[in-house]
Order: sequence, then C-alpha cells, then structure tokens
Amino acid sequence: MDEGKTLDLVDVVRARLEGAGIRDVFTYLPDARRHAEFCAIRTGVPGGEDSYFDLAFDTAIRLSLFVARRVELDAMGDALLAERTLRTVPLDSANGSYRMIRIETVKPRPVQWDESGRNVWVVEATAHIEIKEL
Repeated sequence: MDEGKTLDLVDVVRARLEGAGIRDVFTYLPDARRHAEFCAIRTGVPGGEDSYFDLAFDTAIRLSLFVARRVELDAMGDALLAERTLRTVPLDSANGSYRMIRIETVKPRPVQWDESGRNVWVVEATAHIEIKEL
C-alpha cells in the first residue's frame, strides 16, 4: 500500500450506509449516554491472506454492524437495509488503498444488548479485498 494511504474500508462502508439513509453511523461504538440510537461498524481481526506473484494479496476482513434503535421495527428495518446496501452497492476504495473482490453477508438478527431498552440487531459480513504492497 502507498505510504500515507490508510485502509479506508470502514469509512467507505459508513458513507454507503449514510447514503442509503441510515442515520447515526459511527466507525466506533459510541457512548450510549450521548447516542441513544446508533449504527456502529466494528471490524474483526483480518483472516488469512492469499499472496500473488505481483506482491498483491487477498485478505478477508470481518465486519459487524450493530444497529441500536428504541423501536424494534426500526432496528430491524435499518439492519435489513444495511445488509442489502453491503450486498448491492459498490464498496470501492475512495483513496485506492484496496480493491473489493467480493463481500459475503449474513442475514441480520437481533442480539441481547443491555437493560437500556434499546433494540439491537447485528449485520455480519466478510469483505474480501486486495491490497497491493508497493
């Protein structure tokens, strides 16, 4: 990857979700006292890499989107919209730091959260991207 370029996958996902109409999207888990409703994007540890002769490699990055809303139907609706957005909208890098190969999504589902009264649904996906070291 070029010096100065940072992997912008999470920022691209955030922009696409906001473009689809999902509100309060964060690239971190926000303070629930300040943000009663949110959509938080979290990444897991990158998976194994497949290397190529031109020094490019394909790696799998796990994405988890937590959609917290006061109303259950709002949480479910935004989670379904988020999953559809990940699956159907191009997630190409804005700064050229990666090339999207494919993304695999899992059907959204409700998760236990806390006693705050929020309803939380999670969308999980695995993004397969190519990063070229220069």
